Amino acid sequence: MHRSFMLAVLLAVVSCIAASAQEDAAAVEQPATLQEVAQSFAERRDVAAVGILTLVEGEQEIATAGLRRVNDGDPVTPEDRWHLGSNSKAMTATLIAVLVEQGVLSWDSRPAELIGAGDAEVHQGFADATLLDLLRHRSGVAAFTDGNDFQKLPDFGVEDDSELRLAFSRWLLANPPAVEHGEFLYSNAGYGMAACMAELATGRSWMELMDMELFAPLGIEAAYGWPALEDEAQPWGHLLVLTSLVEHDPHSEYQLGPLIAPAGDISLSLADMGKFLALHLQQSSASPLISAENMQVLHEASGDYACGWIAGTDNTGNTFYSHDGSAGTFYCRAILAPAKQSAVAIVVNRGAADGMMEEIFNAVIPLVIARRQEGS
Repeated sequence: MHRSFMLAVLLAVVSCIAASAQEDAAAVEQPATLQEVAQSFAERRDVAAVGILTLVEGEQEIATAGLRRVNDGDPVTPEDRWHLGSNSKAMTATLIAVLVEQGVLSWDSRPAELIGAGDAEVHQGFADATLLDLLRHRSGVAAFTDGNDFQKLPDFGVEDDSELRLAFSRWLLANPPAVEHGEFLYSNAGYGMAACMAELATGRSWMELMDMELFAPLGIEAAYGWPALEDEAQPWGHLLVLTSLVEHDPHSEYQLGPLIAPAGDISLSLADMGKFLALHLQQSSASPLISAENMQVLHEASGDYACGWIAGTDNTGNTFYSHDGSAGTFYCRAILAPAKQSAVAIVVNRGAADGMMEEIFNAVIPLVIARRQEGS
């Protein structure tokens, strides 16, 4: 997603903070239910389905409404998967933290040394870039956030996903950096390179590592690519063309592909998304997967960007994290409030829905505040 979208998300978080700060000073009117919120938005003509997850002090609530496909009558269910887009970045970054915890990688590991080993050419501008720089978008690696970026790539002559990421990463490192090392440039390619480093360090593919080292311990069953790519009963993505929704065939030529899959090509159910968010709410305490120290590294921002999260601070000093994700056919927003032990995820099966995210988010926040008051 583009940086302007990210800043819009940060403003949404500030709105959340302002509302939360008032919860102890005034009673909150009894709001609608989460299901009613989901239903009200799903009834609009500009979206097929809506899903909402709230996580408050360890308790999940999920609401879904609408259709898996606008031209089909099957309703979405709480068990359905949604494409998370760039919210996949926080997941790939968390995998990296697990590997750092295991001693397989270091935050200071350098792509120039690991990927550029042997005869591989590395531009001097990447000499000091680290794995952590890749995750914070400060390595200088080109963006690859636009389809036109891929038109300049050579034929790498390999088909295996891991080999493609290695060839891509070496090509990136051989060319001049897009910006100077240390300067922010939001980069899907940087996350592909981080995954390549994990693959080289372990001898296992990114998907295998995600499944075995992160998702399985959390009880998560992920899909890669569009939700309906292997199971057409899952939700389809949609494009908004003028005022009409058009289904995106999950088997069409438009796929993110392996080069940037680690940056944005994971699909999860809302319940599984909740398990991942719950891990990140354990910010100051160790989990079986990640120590408090390494979780702190994940959440420590350089500027306003951490490892797959945008960080914002409210007027009481509490830090909130957020991120939007969309590859054009689904849209997902995730927000973490560790100090409040609360999280929200909102998903729709339509692209270009950042404005709708704001509306749904504003309707959900009073429900989160009410649940926190009930539990206090």
